[in-house]
Amino acid sequence: MAIIIPGRVTTEEIAERIGRFQAAYADNPLVKGIDFRVGSDWDGDPAIFVTATVRKKSADPEFLKLAQEMQSDLLHLAWTDELGIHSYLSFAS
Repeated sequence: MAIIIPGRVTTEEIAERIGRFQAAYADNPLVKGIDFRVGSDWDGDPAIFVTATVRKKSADPEFLKLAQEMQSDLLHLAWTDELGIHSYLSFAS
């Protein structure tokens, strides 16, 4: 059963948008995978929680550059702000 964010968007639309983000990093050797879940943040607002599993997670300059690019691309490829949904990006190794 799909989760629907009242008056906003379905999880299918979110999955499609996050799919663009996932596709952008599918061939990146530092990224093992990207998962997401839809829920509410600590204020109760609709949110998308994206977890990128990476091969390196440290203060390594290569990882820091990747993290900055991914944060920017999440907003530009998934257009979460346009939907009125907060997006949160975290990393796991």
